[in-house]
Amino acid sequence: MRIGIFPFANEAETVLRYGNLLEGHQVTSVYVRGAGENGEIPREFAAMENVVATTNMERFLDNCEKVLLLERCPNDVPLEQYSRCLGIAQQKRKRVTMGKSLFSKMADAGVATKDIEITGNPQSNTGHAVPHIIEIPAPVIAVLGVGEHCDKFECQLLLKRALDSRGYNSLCISSSELGVLFGMSLYPDFIFCKDVELHDKVIRFNHYLAKMCEAQKPDVIVVGIPGGITPLAPCEDNYFAEIPYIISNALEVDSGILCIYHHQDPAQYDFDWAAMYARMKFNIPLDYFFLSRHKMEYDLENQKIDFSFLDQEYIENNTVCDAYVPLIYPAFRSCPADESINCYIEKFEQAIQHSTG
Repeated sequence: MRIGIFPFANEAETVLRYGNLLEGHQVTSVYVRGAGENGEIPREFAAMENVVATTNMERFLDNCEKVLLLERCPNDVPLEQYSRCLGIAQQKRKRVTMGKSLFSKMADAGVATKDIEITGNPQSNTGHAVPHIIEIPAPVIAVLGVGEHCDKFECQLLLKRALDSRGYNSLCISSSELGVLFGMSLYPDFIFCKDVELHDKVIRFNHYLAKMCEAQKPDVIVVGIPGGITPLAPCEDNYFAEIPYIISNALEVDSGILCIYHHQDPAQYDFDWAAMYARMKFNIPLDYFFLSRHKMEYDLENQKIDFSFLDQEYIENNTVCDAYVPLIYPAFRSCPADESINCYIEKFEQAIQHSTG
C-alpha cells in the first residue's frame, strides 16, 4: 500500500531511510513545511525516486492511499494542521492512521476521529497459567535508551536487517508503534496500564513472550525497551525506569545496546559507569552503545528538557569518530552503522555459542 507521511519529522527520516524493510507498504509522498518545494527535507531524501516531497496538501494526498500522521520532536505542528490534513484525506477517501498519543490529543481537542486506524498496542488476556517466571527459550538482545528520543527504533531496524540477512528467524518487539509497518510486534497494552500491579506486569509479559516463542520458534529475540533507564533531571524522571525494570525482570537479557544522546566527543561519555549501572540495576550486560541523532540539553532556568534533531552533515562535521569506542555511529558515512552492527552480531554469536557449549 502506498503511504504518505504528514508531516516530515525525525521518525519520518527513519521510515524513509529503512523503507526497503517495510512490509506491505511503500512511502510515496511526504508533506514538508517551509519555503521551497522540498522545505525541510534533507537532500538525501529530497532526491529519492518515487517519493513526492511537497508543501502542497492536494499533491501530497493524491500520491498516496494511506496517510500516516506523525508527531514531531519537538512537536511544533498545531493540531489545526493535523485536523486539516485529516479532513481533506477523509474527503478523498484515504485511510488514516496515527499513534495513540496523537489520537488522544486530537480527540481531547474535539477533532472528529471517526474511522481512524490507531497503531496501538495489542490487547492481551494472558493470565497466570503458573504464578512464576517461565524460561524464554531463545537468546535476547535488548535495545535500551538513556531516555526518550534517542533513536532506539533505528537501532532495532539495523539489528533486524542484519539478522534477517544472516538467515535468522528473529522475533522483534518494537519500542515504537511504527514497528508494525516493518513486521515487528508491539508490547501488549497491559504494560502501560496504570491499574495493573508491577508484579503482574512482569509475570504477564514473561508469559506473553513465552507464548510468542512457542508459536514463532525464533532463533533470537530483539527487545526494544521504551523509556529511559535513569532520570535525566529533576523535571524528567523517566518514570523511574519502570518499563526497563519490568522487561529486565520478565526475561534474561544476553546482550544489550544502550542508545545515548549525541555528544560532540563521545569518548568523553562514561561508558564504564553506564555499563555498571545497567548490570547492577537491570542485570543487562551492555556490549555496545548507539550514538543518537538527537541532542539533549537541560534548561535549568525553565526546568525542562530540550531535544534537537541533528542532520547528517552537522553530525559528521562536529563529532569526533573514535574507532576505539564500542559505539555505533548511524549518521557517519565514514563509519557505516551496518558494519558496526555486523561486528556486534558476530561477537554476540560467539558469546552464545560459548555459553551453550
